[in-house]
Amino acid sequence: MSLATQHIILYLSLALWMIGALILTGFAMYRAAIKESKGWFWVLFILNTAGILPLIYLLSTKEGK
Repeated sequence: MSLATQHIILYLSLALWMIGALILTGFAMYRAAIKESKGWFWVLFILNTAGILPLIYLLSTKEGK
């Protein structure tokens, strides 16, 4: 595999990761707004943790059936 191909794969992987993190952050901020969790909303808004913090919030506040 050539170096150019490796760079393309790396950049595409990073782009997909960032898109996923953006989507997770959006869902987490939406849930924080609905639940009126102002503290969580602002923490999620200010800190960009590559999807880790939003995932923790979404998993800790998931709605039961």
